[in-house]
Amino acid sequence: MRLHTPVEQDSVKSNEGGENAFTLVELLISLSLSLLLLAAILSSSVFYTKAGLAMAEYAEMAQENNVVTQLFSQDVRSATAVQFTDENSLRLTVNSEEITYVYTNSKLTRTASGSSRVIASGLTAFEFRVYSYLGGTLPLNGNLVNVNASAKMIQLYLLFERNQAAGFDSSQVVETPRYMLRNRDTSSGA
Repeated sequence: MRLHTPVEQDSVKSNEGGENAFTLVELLISLSLSLLLLAAILSSSVFYTKAGLAMAEYAEMAQENNVVTQLFSQDVRSATAVQFTDENSLRLTVNSEEITYVYTNSKLTRTASGSSRVIASGLTAFEFRVYSYLGGTLPLNGNLVNVNASAKMIQLYLLFERNQAAGFDSSQVVETPRYMLRNRDTSSGA
């Protein structure tokens, strides 16, 4: 014996056109999920762009640091005479040629053979540190005649900063080694 239950015509959904379609709720859910995915992709894209800009700034500061360190160390080690005119200006005599380093307006400029070149920019702090033959500190805010006569080692302190519109601030502190004035005899004066 078989039992057969008749199916009522009203309980079966029929699509008059014979096509399957999504309901409004299904469309709203899929649209919401799509928007969430798009927002996640967009926010990660913005983050990676900002991080890339910050890395470019760090690379630029590192490159300037390398240039300053290389030129300054070479000049100081080869110098036969040194003269500070103030705490932000240094004149070195190298092979009868004058080379000057001047810090003004957040830039460090090197002048040699009559041509000037900005070797570091975006500096928010700068300092020449000068030492005698025995390693004692020679202050640049005092008697510069004594400093010029006794200087045997010079060090640079630099603070690079870059402020980006993207929201990241990049900074780098550089404190060079003490560079010895090899070609200058100050042992009797210190």
